[in-house]
Order: sequence, then C-alpha cells, then structure tokens
Amino acid sequence: MPVHAHEPKGTVLHYVDAYDRGDGNLAKSSGVGPAPSRTGGTHLRSGRAVSRFLPGTILLCMATAFPAAASEPELHRKLLGILEQLQHTTQPMPTPTPQPQPTSQPPAPAPAPRDVSVRSGPSIAPSSGWSGPDDLPGLTFPTSQRIRKKAPDLQRKLMGVLEGLQRVPQMTDPHGVSVHSGLTIVPSPALPVTMAEARLHLLPIHKNDKETYFDKKTGRYQGVGEGNDIEIKVNDIERMGLNPSLPDALFDEPRQVGTLQGLPIYQFRSAKPIVLIAAKDRQLWRRITATEYLTRAARAGGPDGEAAKRALGQLAPGAGDRPACLPTRRGEVVGSCEGAQATYVASWNPGYFDAKRPNAIQLVTIRIGAARFQQPSEKYFQEHPLDPLTQAYKVREQYDWSQLANLVE
Repeated sequence: MPVHAHEPKGTVLHYVDAYDRGDGNLAKSSGVGPAPSRTGGTHLRSGRAVSRFLPGTILLCMATAFPAAASEPELHRKLLGILEQLQHTTQPMPTPTPQPQPTSQPPAPAPAPRDVSVRSGPSIAPSSGWSGPDDLPGLTFPTSQRIRKKAPDLQRKLMGVLEGLQRVPQMTDPHGVSVHSGLTIVPSPALPVTMAEARLHLLPIHKNDKETYFDKKTGRYQGVGEGNDIEIKVNDIERMGLNPSLPDALFDEPRQVGTLQGLPIYQFRSAKPIVLIAAKDRQLWRRITATEYLTRAARAGGPDGEAAKRALGQLAPGAGDRPACLPTRRGEVVGSCEGAQATYVASWNPGYFDAKRPNAIQLVTIRIGAARFQQPSEKYFQEHPLDPLTQAYKVREQYDWSQLANLVE
C-alpha cells in the first residue's frame, strides 16, 4: 500500500506508481507528498487534478523519503526510470533449486483437489506455436461463498444463476478447462443497497504443467494459471466508471455497441463492453441540457467559465433545452450533437436505487474478462475452441439471461 505518514521529520515523500485501470491500460504517475489512494476518482498532485482512474489493481508502488532540499525533477526522473526498467524486463524470476528429500522418507501423498482459481484475470498471451489448452476433462468445483451481509433471498437467486450457467451444454462435460465459481455479498459503502458479485471462472488445463492436478477418482484435471471469467455484478456501478459519492458528476453517455438476447451491451469509455440490465420503471442516467451544461461550466469559473457565460447569453430560443454534447469544433463550448458519433453528456440518477429494498436486485452488469491480445471474434473462437475465452463466450450465449433480467426490480 502507498506510504501516507511516518516520514522522518524534514523530509518529503517522492513516489511513482502504476495502476491497472481495469480497462486493459496502464497508467503511471509520480509526485511529492502522500501517495494517492486507490479507490478511483480524481487524484490530486500538488493541488491540481491530473486524471481520473477506474478502480483497479496496483501493479507497482515505490515510495522513498528524501531530504526536502533534494531536486524533485531529478528524483522523479530516476524513479520513473526504475519503473520503466521493471515494466519492460523480460527476465524470468529465478527458480529455486529443489532440495533433495531423504530417501528413507516415503513419498508425500498426492494433494487433494483444491480450488486455486484467481479472483479475476485474463489468459496469458500465447507464445509462438501455442495451441491452447489440452483436450482433457476438467473438474467442476463447488461455489466458494464470501457473505459479509446476510441476504438469503439474494444469495439464493444468484446461486441459482451460477448453477444455471454450469448447466448449459458447454459446461455439462467441460474439456480444456476446470470450472470455478464464486459468490460475494457485501454492504455497499456508499449506496443504500447490498452489492453482490457472482463469477464463473475457467482455468486452462495444460497436462505438462507441473502444477496441474489429476483427480484419479474422477479422471478429471484442474486447470492452472489465469483464465477467463463471466463476471456478474449486482447493485454496483463500478463497471460504469461512476462514483456514488459524486452524485452531481457528469460523464460521457456510453455507446450501445450491441445486444445479447435483446439486452443492451454498452461501451463505457475504453473499458470492456458490458451487458447492462436496469429496472424498467426508472432511468439510471439522463442526458443533460445545453443550459445545464453551460451553467455548470460558468460556475466553475476561469477562461472556460467566461466562455460558457457568453454562450449562455447567445443561446437561441429553445436551444438551451436540447441535449448537450461534447464540443467537436473549434470555438464550441457545447457540442451540437450532430452526427452518429456525437457524445452526449449525462448525469446519473442518484435516486435510482430504492433504499426500502436494499437486498433486491436493482441493477446488473455482465462482463467477460479478456486480455488485450485476445480479440473475441468468430475467427478467434474457431482457432481456439478450448480457450477459456472461447468457452466463456459460448456459456454467455447459451444461458437464458431473461431468467436474471426477470429478477431485476
């Protein structure tokens, strides 16, 4: 975790870190002072906002205390140089030499199968000549549950969804992957609802991998390493890149890029596309008007604020009631929303979630985790039929998602 305090008196903290933003991209930063938190949102460096990061995994964080008189640019340059070397190194970690076992000791019994699936993570990029997992039968493990808030009805419904996913044709006799599932139910830290995550995780089976386990009783294998998963989040707006603690924040309205069994698939910024299932009787977000957009910009002040004030005074009758879009032309303060590629500015509805029904399924997002090198296409699926990504997409296609959609209240 980043260092926040306890530096020696008379020193300042210089840091450099990198994040996995959750969308397949890497973001780096450096600065002076307490290292930023990893909860997403706007991070401040020396009193100014530099970027917004989606919640993700810390890939690297270094923090070092130096004398306050030290040159900040020089220190940052050195730290960033170290980070670049670490990111681009291709040397494998040294493998420890196994210690010889006494010959008088009987061989250790084979370990029992255990679910060692990771919480999430896409498959490792294939090397030259890689042909995918071996065509061997895979184990299916019981669902691992982590319940931090009691919600029996929600738990029962989501367990039913996970069981349904494992009953589709692709999973009745899994080959090339072992099947792992998990369910987490926790209270939301910022919303008046219970959040949940149901996950079906597929690990590739490689017979020659020394970590691969073979269960003699069933004749099936357990996959190793990282795989692909179907992630189902309930009452959680993380995948939309929204911050519930900023109910008035504006965001770019996502583009609908497809459908799954009639359910919309949206692209939120540069993150992986997600299937979104919302309640039918209320809106999750709304497009704001040009007047709202310009009024907010004017309140912010500065040169942009002055330009917004002038634009407000020049609005033609009725023009202020039209939706606001991002400006695309030189001199524009608010876009005209002309053309198919127009990006509408939206505000999410903080009253969407019904606090009187905290354990109800009110919002669902569905996503398949995949590495950047993987391009989910028919060509990829045909060339890699046993790949966890291919099988995850087949499971997604074969499951009847109306069963889950009907549970959204």
